[in-house]
Formats: sequence, structure tokens, C-alpha cells
Amino acid sequence: SRRDSILRILGEHTYPEEDLVAMMERKNEHYQQLIQTIDATHMLPGVLSLLDQLQQADIKIALGSASKNAKAVIQRLGIADRFDAIADGHSVSRSKPAPDLFIHAARLLALDPHQCIVVEDAAAGIDAAISGGMWSIGIGPADRVGKADLVLPNLANTQWPQLVEQLKRAVGS
Repeated sequence: SRRDSILRILGEHTYPEEDLVAMMERKNEHYQQLIQTIDATHMLPGVLSLLDQLQQADIKIALGSASKNAKAVIQRLGIADRFDAIADGHSVSRSKPAPDLFIHAARLLALDPHQCIVVEDAAAGIDAAISGGMWSIGIGPADRVGKADLVLPNLANTQWPQLVEQLKRAVGS
């Protein structure tokens, strides 16, 4: 969330609430400007291919992002039409690591949480998936996403059928 990211940047320093709000607004203004520079070339390797594979397999896809700018980002990336549902910072009051965002996304897809796989690159998102009763695939280093059911360095060259098999082996089912 905006607040959490500002507090993380500030570390031990404390500021009055009105100063924090002003910082969050400035940060978001800068972020809004940055979003305008995003295009499909900024997509991480393997994401578009995996989205295509999921659509071809008739798998429902939701975006679960704490960002209130999530819709703008996926529109700039040119992938907004690939999602069946979007749960973002406007959708729930508690953000990750609370499972609320992912549970909301599952409801939008008319799925039970145990039917969902969360692909996540942040520790808080993995914690949210686990506490929400969902399968989890962590993207990135194990020291960040190691609690996930399956950890991958990235999605490059990922094939949906093999991904499912890797996940099943990882959780022992």
C-alpha cells in the first residue's frame, strides 16, 4: 500500500499524519507519471505467454494487486483484456499479508480459495495466499518468496501443463 511503502522508506523516522499524507500524495503523483511511460516492453519475460496459455486452457484469471493503480498499469501493458476479474486497492480495506484481496478475487471468479493458484513476487503476497488457503507460486529469490508451494526464478519459458505438474510435486499431491 502507499502508506506501507512510505513507512518502509522512512524507516525509524516519524512524521505527523498530515506530512505522511502529503508524502503519499507526492509519491502517487510521481508513480502516475511513471505509469504513463509503461508499455508492453516492460512486461516480465513469460507473463504474456502464460496468460495466453491460461486463456487457451479456459482458466479464469484474476489480478490481485494492493495498488490502486493496478488497472492503469495493466492497460498500459496492453493486457487488461486478459483478466476475468480485477481486485485492487479499491476492493478491500485490508491489504496483503491479509488474504482479503485474493479471497475477493476468488469470489469475483466464483471460485473457492482452494481452487486458486496465486502467482506472486512478494513475501506479503505469499503470506496472503497461504492464509487464504490458496496454492502459491513464488516468483523470485527463495529468501523473499520461499514460503510459497513452488518457487521459480521467473516465468520465462513456463508452460502451463508443466507448471501444474511442478506444483503438484512440490505439495505432494
